[in-house]
Amino acid sequence: MSEFKLLRGPVLLLGCLIGAGAGTAQAQTESSAAPARGLEEITVTARRREESLQQVPLAITAFSAEQLEASRIDGLQDIAQRTPGLIYQDINGGLSLPVIRGLAQTNILTSDNNVGFFLNGVYLANSRALDLGLIESPSHLAGVQTEVCCEDMLVMICSPKYKLAKAKRVSAAEIAGEAFISRESGSGTREFSDHYFQQNKIPPDAINIVMELGSPEAIKGVVATGLGVSVLSRATVAKELKLGVLVAVPLDPPLIRALSVVTPRNKFRSRLVSTFVEFAMVRMRDMAAAQ
Repeated sequence: MSEFKLLRGPVLLLGCLIGAGAGTAQAQTESSAAPARGLEEITVTARRREESLQQVPLAITAFSAEQLEASRIDGLQDIAQRTPGLIYQDINGGLSLPVIRGLAQTNILTSDNNVGFFLNGVYLANSRALDLGLIESPSHLAGVQTEVCCEDMLVMICSPKYKLAKAKRVSAAEIAGEAFISRESGSGTREFSDHYFQQNKIPPDAINIVMELGSPEAIKGVVATGLGVSVLSRATVAKELKLGVLVAVPLDPPLIRALSVVTPRNKFRSRLVSTFVEFAMVRMRDMAAAQ
C-alpha cells in the first residue's frame, strides 16, 4: 500500500479469521500494560464485541510496544518475518502483496485484496484508504474525523391502502404490533430503530419482524405491496411520497438522527475531495430542510 502507519500502542495484533467465506478480518485490542514477563490479557473485537483471545477463532500474533522497539520493526515486511503464515511485499511503496496462509490477491490492479487491511478500525480498500463516507449513525472509530451535517427524521412508511395510512402519528407499540420489514443487523437505520423501540420499552422479541432486507429500495418495494410497515428516513422516500406509492406517518415520540460526513483523520484531503464534501453537506442540508 502507499502508506501504512505502524501501531505503537501497548500491543499490536495480527489476526486471520478462520471460517467458510471469511476473506478479511479485523482485530483490535484493548489491553492493560503488559508486565516484563509477558502479556496478561488480550481483548479481541474482530467480531464487533469484546471477547477473550482464547474464545475467538483467530490465529493471532501479538507484539508488545517493547518488542516492536527492541526488534526495530518499522513496517509490515518486518512484521511478516516474525508472523507464521504471513508474507508481505511492498513494491515501490505503492503496490502491496500480502499473503496469509495461501490467500493472495489474483488481480491486484482492479479488485480488493483477499487479505484486508484495517488502520485504526478503518478498512483500506485495495491498498488505498477511502476518501470519505456518508453515515447515518455515530462513528466509534478513532481513525476517522466526523463532521455532523444535518438532522434526519425517521418515519413509519406503509402502503396508501394500509390500515395505518391515515394515522396522524404512530407509537412504537403500534408499530411493534404490525408486520415489520426491517433493515439487516449492522445497518445504521436498524441500530436507530432498535434503540428507539428499547427506549419506548418494547423488547426485541415483541417486534413482529417478518423480513430483513439489505437496502432501502428493497424495503420500499415490499412495503408498497401492503405486506407490512417499516421505519426509514423521510428523505429516502421523498420520491415515493410524491408518486403516492407510499405514505409516511410521523413517529410519536419523534425519531431524529444526525447525518455525518467521515474522512480519514490522518490523510491529506485533496481539493477535489474537499469540494465534494462541501457539495454533499449542502445537498444533505437541503434534503433535510425539505422534510
